[in-house]
Amino acid sequence: MAGITAVVVPVIIGIGTALGSLLRSLSREAQQQLAKATGVADECLSNMRTVRAFAMEDEEEKLFAREVANSRRVNENLGYGIGIFQAGSNLFLNGVVMGTLYAGGSLLATNQLKAGDLMSFLVAAQTIQRSLAQLSVLFGYYVRGISAGARVFEVSDRMFHMVLTKLM
Repeated sequence: MAGITAVVVPVIIGIGTALGSLLRSLSREAQQQLAKATGVADECLSNMRTVRAFAMEDEEEKLFAREVANSRRVNENLGYGIGIFQAGSNLFLNGVVMGTLYAGGSLLATNQLKAGDLMSFLVAAQTIQRSLAQLSVLFGYYVRGISAGARVFEVSDRMFHMVLTKLM
């Protein structure tokens, strides 16, 4: 039973890593789109007199609405991706427990395994399963946090270079 688990888990971790990479890129795209929508609003508000002078209120509103709609679409896709990742992780982890019960039950039926051995393996498998389930939830937060942090560092780096340029 441990051998089967040892073969299956790395394959699933590889699939999870590939999906995680996709989610990180989606999260970066969501952060960039949100920054774009915020930039449109900031530019309009900071140049309010110019916008009014050219009677461009409706155009600015349409531009902002379009950027917010794009942001919503990208964030929905990110939410679906995180949901699929967490659902797939939970499905797999519960499948491991079910597989353990099936294989252990088969071995129990043929007297190749004692009930106590099956229970101890099942408890160990469930302990690992709960830990990995928490890890999948944590990964969703990680994906969002890492892209938001990257954006913060990008802005602070830009500010640093502006200050440095002014000092020289």
